[in-house]
Amino acid sequence: MNGISLQGKGIVVTRPRAQAGEMLTLLQAQGARPILFPAVQIEAPENWQSLDDALHQLGAYDWVIFSSRNAVAFALSRLQSRNLSWPTGPRIAAVGRETPRRCVSLVCRSTWSPRGSAPRVCWKVRSCWLCRDSV
Repeated sequence: MNGISLQGKGIVVTRPRAQAGEMLTLLQAQGARPILFPAVQIEAPENWQSLDDALHQLGAYDWVIFSSRNAVAFALSRLQSRNLSWPTGPRIAAVGRETPRRCVSLVCRSTWSPRGSAPRVCWKVRSCWLCRDSV
């Protein structure tokens, strides 16, 4: 870990409880005292209309960008609840380390996952395809 000792240091982990396990284990393995303090709670939206509209038009998009594994889970769960299937057309970009794995396991397709934050991924998609695609 870049020569920095975590031995005995208290580290606050703000991930949701259900997603904090790996981080807690890694910190403990480095001698840290992880403190679980979930600052984010992942919940379904109050209104599904905008997602439903987008899901019904997925075939019209060239790209779909997922910014988290939670976004993948919600989108695909909603597709299934509406008896819709993932279209063959749109390419998939995913942000982070876990998100591409979730995309591939649930959509069964390859996923482009450049390094960087969500805005950087969006910029890369936009610049690579010269704004001719629908994202």
